[in-house]
Amino acid sequence: RLKIKLHSCRLLNDEIPGDHYVRISIRPSKKAAPSKSRRTHTVYQSASPVFEVSWNLSVDTFGSMVCLELVDAARDVIVGTLWFGVHCLLQEPADFVAAQWAKSVQETLSEARRYVQKKKRDDDEFVKMHLLPPKFSYFAEAENRYFRDARGNPTAVAEFEDCELEVLSDDFFWCM
Repeated sequence: RLKIKLHSCRLLNDEIPGDHYVRISIRPSKKAAPSKSRRTHTVYQSASPVFEVSWNLSVDTFGSMVCLELVDAARDVIVGTLWFGVHCLLQEPADFVAAQWAKSVQETLSEARRYVQKKKRDDDEFVKMHLLPPKFSYFAEAENRYFRDARGNPTAVAEFEDCELEVLSDDFFWCM
């Protein structure tokens, strides 16, 4: 299951408020038609609509694509589209495990550095580790939150409270 909480969107051309809603769908690929979609309520006369919505969606494969469309309700026109793959969300826990492993490696290297510095009796740095943040979120990168028009230009940016993928079966991986 995919649990996603959308807080709000902010139009990049915010001089003109409008009536907006967000539609979400999960597709087997970017070019496939959505089998089922859901939408938020319409927020009227706002360039920064706040939706405060949570979705729990079933995902068939790790290769599925999630599509969010910001729609101008008055004109029934898509203002921008935000795509991301389910596999991108799996990177978050993998990065967390990697950061924990890197932290233990850094501690070991720190001990080794102290030992070497003691032996050499100088202030040279032996090793500098560059770690990932302890909790990485796919949507922490602004680039991953942009709604884009048909030409690929950013039109709005989404603010997510949370997004996580819950794997319910060991067999899920083999469905790819």
